[in-house]
Amino acid sequence: MLELLNPAEIVSLILSITVMIYALANLRELTDYMTNLLMISLACVFVGLIFSIMEAFYLPDLLNLVEHTLFAIAAFLLALGCRHQILLGTKSKRDLK
Repeated sequence: MLELLNPAEIVSLILSITVMIYALANLRELTDYMTNLLMISLACVFVGLIFSIMEAFYLPDLLNLVEHTLFAIAAFLLALGCRHQILLGTKSKRDLK
């Protein structure tokens, strides 16, 4: 079973944890709409990476489907947030004070 575990997936999970910590530490700098989209997108990637590692141990087909669905949702939310940023030009909470 462990031979199915890809070391790159573990490294990706560690990097994802680092990005989540950084995003949570800088949460005050983001506007409300962008915060929701970004945090949900990052959470989808994080959970998707967890499922990517879990699929080596059990339910590989189901967890692979869930993993890729979460990645697709994350990409959609990130694109939606970028569209909102480009079209509407959001400002940080620091700029609004």
